[in-house]
Amino acid sequence: MRLFPPLSTEATSKFYDALASGEEGRSLWGMEKRFSPEVAIQSPSFRSYFRDVLADLLDPSAKVIDVGCGTGMYHPVLAPLCGELTGVELSEKSAALARQSAEAYGLSGVSIAIQDSTQLAFPDGHFDAALCVDFLHHVFDLDAALRELARVVKPGGDIVVFEPNCLNPLLLLMCVLDRNEWAAASRCYRGKYERIFSRHFDRCEGQYNGLLIGPQGRLSLALAEFMLESPLAPLLRWMSPKLLFRMRNRA
Repeated sequence: MRLFPPLSTEATSKFYDALASGEEGRSLWGMEKRFSPEVAIQSPSFRSYFRDVLADLLDPSAKVIDVGCGTGMYHPVLAPLCGELTGVELSEKSAALARQSAEAYGLSGVSIAIQDSTQLAFPDGHFDAALCVDFLHHVFDLDAALRELARVVKPGGDIVVFEPNCLNPLLLLMCVLDRNEWAAASRCYRGKYERIFSRHFDRCEGQYNGLLIGPQGRLSLALAEFMLESPLAPLLRWMSPKLLFRMRNRA
């Protein structure tokens, strides 16, 4: 028996439906602070540790699948970096917000599909690349979801993953205290994910990343940057808030 098991697929969908509809509130990780497009557009953290990173990784003409896209909060930042973007989301109410966001920001190349990540309704090799942001630790059957990612991305295509870094003691505590984030406490470690990803993809490269999606205060942003950019970075980067992985799909 795992110490911090993930929620079932049904429970996760129900939780995010409640969050998207306002029935569930979470202060620090609530809708306005963690799921608003304005946060992604205005955040210096998103510019440095998300947009600039993906601009180097994605081909401007690429057809990209974003699995577990939630409300599409970062789509206004992501969509200009690729040719076509398909968001996949299990929660119907979150997907509705993602569609509204795409329409509000005039993202004509963005479409949203309501699907289970372990049963994607796309042909083999349909996408040039895949992205997952703070999503995989919520998946009940992780290997099944990764097999589907490998199937729908063309051979040799890129898979990019952002996940929480639970070596950060504050982040670990927050995940332990939040039942919806429990699986992060057992999964979200660089070495562990590298071993899991290597079962499905080639050239798995994991690194620490400074992206902050929720907290946007000056102190939080400065600390995240200090861990990666200061002279002490070799000693501190392991406490960065995010893990970033880039994999190459097998040919």
